[in-house]
Amino acid sequence: MASATERLAAVLTTARDAYYNGHPHMTDEKFDRLEGQLRLLDSNHTFFSQVGAPAPVNGWAKVKHVIPMGSQQKAQGKEDMASWHQGVVGSNQMIVMDKLDGISISLRYEGGRLVQAVTRGDGVEGEDITRNVKLMQVPLNPQIETSYIPDCWVRGEIVCRRSDFDAHFPGESNPRNTASGTSKRQSDPSKCKHLTVIAFECLNDAGNHMTKGEELVRLEQHGFTVPQYQGADDLDEVFDIYDEYLVSIRDSLDYETDGLIVRIDNNDEWTAAGEKNHRPAGSIAYKYPHDAKETTLNAIKWQVGKSGRITPVAEFDSVSLAGANVQRASLHNISNIESVASEGGHTGLRKGDLIMVSRRNDVIPYVEGLVTPKTSGALFVPPTECPCCMTALVMEGEYLVCNGTDCSAQVAGAIKRWVKKVGILQWGDTIIDHLVAEGLVDSIADIYELDDDMLSGSVMNGRKVGGMATPMLQNLHAKKELPIHVLVGSMGIDLWGRSMVKKLVDQGIDTLDAMRDATVDEIAALPQMGTTKAEAFVSGLKAREKALCDILLYITIKPPCTGPLKGMTVCMTGFRNADMHNAIEESGGTVKSSVSKGLSYLVLRDINSTSSKAKKAKSQGTQCIGIDHMWGLLGGQP
Repeated sequence: MASATERLAAVLTTARDAYYNGHPHMTDEKFDRLEGQLRLLDSNHTFFSQVGAPAPVNGWAKVKHVIPMGSQQKAQGKEDMASWHQGVVGSNQMIVMDKLDGISISLRYEGGRLVQAVTRGDGVEGEDITRNVKLMQVPLNPQIETSYIPDCWVRGEIVCRRSDFDAHFPGESNPRNTASGTSKRQSDPSKCKHLTVIAFECLNDAGNHMTKGEELVRLEQHGFTVPQYQGADDLDEVFDIYDEYLVSIRDSLDYETDGLIVRIDNNDEWTAAGEKNHRPAGSIAYKYPHDAKETTLNAIKWQVGKSGRITPVAEFDSVSLAGANVQRASLHNISNIESVASEGGHTGLRKGDLIMVSRRNDVIPYVEGLVTPKTSGALFVPPTECPCCMTALVMEGEYLVCNGTDCSAQVAGAIKRWVKKVGILQWGDTIIDHLVAEGLVDSIADIYELDDDMLSGSVMNGRKVGGMATPMLQNLHAKKELPIHVLVGSMGIDLWGRSMVKKLVDQGIDTLDAMRDATVDEIAALPQMGTTKAEAFVSGLKAREKALCDILLYITIKPPCTGPLKGMTVCMTGFRNADMHNAIEESGGTVKSSVSKGLSYLVLRDINSTSSKAKKAKSQGTQCIGIDHMWGLLGGQP
């Protein structure tokens, strides 16, 4: 079983990847709190040396950054800022500039011409989107003076200005998501002309010995748009600037910001300050407070999730928050409803209550608390039956749960989980909900019975599915041979995803019959298992026996791998490579996230690394190899 530290790091990594790929699911506040917990557990964890998110596999060429693209420390209030300022080495002269809320990009100029544009990705490797960036508002031939080094990297942020968002992207959710999606669009990139690159840094091989202010002036002189900035002599002046932004400046800008960057103005002193927790010590992101407004609560609706959990959702009068109109927000569970109500001195919520609603991280709607309670009317009460199938609900911990086997919401959830885990493209949540609601599918196996005529003729929101049906079915049937750990690990057994089932396979329980015959005691006795997981697997597999048999009418179990890494374990450090990860598993190996006893190989981006992982691996006899060596073991890079 993974340690608490590794589980927490995995949760944070997933949340970070989702944010940088344009579909955040965790609030900024929660992310910061969990990050603080991880730092207490292991301040040197590799999570803190990684930034951004891996470049998704979508056809753009992957490029390694010559100079890694890092991230900033964060401050949420004056106390954090004071702590940072006390530890800063050098002069007190600072510069304060907008923290842009867009997509980070590195622009390579050679001979005064733009030759390459690479997204931040995970900070080590990004995507080459030069074609699209050349369509944006950015200097292609800035004619940088010879004295300023004609060959350089300009770091900046791709943003969608508010004025361009209103004029050219009607109906889209917010400027940041628009910038993310449009900048990486491969077909019809014409709308990239409505995006702007705002530059904030210029790097070159000779070093940059200017002040930050001089650097920004020079960028402006050569045609670059730069963020708004100003100097500050002390921390009180920084606080005054911050307050001005909250009162008026932030809303007056034509682009989205989510805070201020405060840094040592002198670049040499900034460099000399070094790093703290794998972030530059000489600068910090001073984040804005979460945008929040009062509104009137109208209803609480109870939604059934994939696992059967019933989630309360608040519906309220529409409010404009961080550039979006918000009318709904999750209340999470019954305990949270009680907590929200207790802040207003009450035991529950009523229709007509005045509540405070925010968009945490300027993304996720959240009910912050009860402001003024309604003094009359009935309290909202939790349901006793499932809203979908009328099965009696039960409490499991803090959650209401539906255990109905024929619940349509859980049918849709099971299918959604299946297509996502197996990797079947173009099967979105909306169309799956539609197919279940129309009675066209009642199980995972049913989707394999759909034909082109049936699917294309289905009417969804007043329109036929039409031509979408053909690629949907092609993608579905392209995934009809699955490794057993993918098959069983995609069935939704509690605590048992694909990686856990892979561990079972690696311990010799590697056929479906062996899994069916395995007892709780046998599984519990295996390394990293235990009684809780064993009981969940045995009961979960038995409960899904019919569904599994139905699926096996259409799916073939892929024979066990006999590749060169069969039975071996591999950990990568200093980089992340999805192609290598897949190749290792296809060759019979297992990818680990940490160095543990018995690890076969540690693959290092820098073979001479003296990182904690490298030291630990060498001390326990693990073979440390470079990236090229691993590709050699795998038979070559794809």
